[in-house]
Amino acid sequence: MKYNYLDALILNSIVSSEKEDCGAELSNIIAYADYVDHAIITLSELNNSIEKLYLDGLVETLDNKNLFVNVIYKSWLNKKLEGKSKFSILKIVEETEKFLINYKNENKSNNELKKVVLFQESEYIKAVERYLSR
Repeated sequence: MKYNYLDALILNSIVSSEKEDCGAELSNIIAYADYVDHAIITLSELNNSIEKLYLDGLVETLDNKNLFVNVIYKSWLNKKLEGKSKFSILKIVEETEKFLINYKNENKSNNELKKVVLFQESEYIKAVERYLSR
C-alpha cells in the first residue's frame, strides 16, 4: 500500500493530538485534520490510513482505543522543526508524505501477521459529534 497526502495528514493529526499518558483521542484527531484540511475525514479514509500506518509500525494503540505515534516519526519531526520559530502546517504534512514514502521504501516488513484494530462506525460517529459540539 502506497502512502499519500491523507496518510501524512492523519499521522500528523495523531502526533499533534497525542497526550503523553493517554495518546490521541479520535475526536481530537478528527478536529486537527479538519483544522488543517477544512474537511472532516471519513471513517473509510481514517481506517485506510490507520491500517497502513499501523502495519508499518508507525502508529500503535493503547487498549485498542487511543493512538500513539512511534519514536521514529517523532524524532524525524523534531529534527525538521528544530530551530524553526515559524513553520507551515501544510508544509509539514507535505514533508511527512515524503517521509512516509521513504520510510516505506526503506522498511520492507512482513506485516501480514499483525492484527489491525480499526475504528467502528459507532465510535467514529460519537467522535465527530464530540468534536462538533465543542
